[in-house]
Amino acid sequence: MERITSIYRDLFENPMGRVSRPDYWIIFFFNYAVAFVFAWFLSDVIYSLFALFIFVADIIFSIKRYHDSGRKGWWVLCPIANFVFLFYATTEDNEWGTSSI
Repeated sequence: MERITSIYRDLFENPMGRVSRPDYWIIFFFNYAVAFVFAWFLSDVIYSLFALFIFVADIIFSIKRYHDSGRKGWWVLCPIANFVFLFYATTEDNEWGTSSI
């Protein structure tokens, strides 16, 4: 749980940096597992707030993954590029920081 909180802390302290592929997938599965539980047990208002949080966090994480591949975060607006670039990352340093893979 400490790793997840540290990933989120880094996400909101430095939204323009980079995130490693394992950290991206840990957060991806954690978000949707918690969302599934919230959908069953919490009210619609609380679930809607959590869904909004997940939406914002996913966009920031996607931007960070684009930074890992040496691309600008604006690519997140092109849905087809999301599928093409999802698994591609470089181990080289770039303008967004050192490699975190």
